[in-house]
Amino acid sequence: MSADLPRCAVLGSGTMGGQIALSLALGGAHVTLWGRRAEALGPALDRCAEDFDFLVGHGLTDAGDRTAVLERITPRADLANSVVDAGFVIEAIAEDLTLKRALLGEAELAAPVTTVLSSTTSALSASALQSNLRRPQNFCIAHYAQPAHLVELVEVVPGCGSSDRA
Repeated sequence: MSADLPRCAVLGSGTMGGQIALSLALGGAHVTLWGRRAEALGPALDRCAEDFDFLVGHGLTDAGDRTAVLERITPRADLANSVVDAGFVIEAIAEDLTLKRALLGEAELAAPVTTVLSSTTSALSASALQSNLRRPQNFCIAHYAQPAHLVELVEVVPGCGSSDRA
């Protein structure tokens, strides 16, 4: 892994969260995949493996990288431990402003002060999501095109208080 790649945390173990985790791991990052329920993490990792195999089947990645890539994804159900060493955190939960703001706020408290927080939202404003954060300058939207492990496109949308670094 490149020394300049941060540890990443993906908050949400559904389809989009798993695809983002795989995308980051394919890029060489070590990723924590957080899920609210521990029992959902096994199936999420299974989907990551299936998505990797799809890429191999279409000649888009090397089958020999399978073990290394998938081992870079660590499942966790404990939010604080998921973000404690992350340089980049992206939430990928349901499109609910209240839930997203609460999760981002909780993650911000446990993450390092320099961590960039982001959301996959396509419907909510960055300013609304960052309004309750202590460090709104560290927030932006990172909206992945779908499927995230296949389409190399991420729309980055800053909020009113976002820094250039975010």
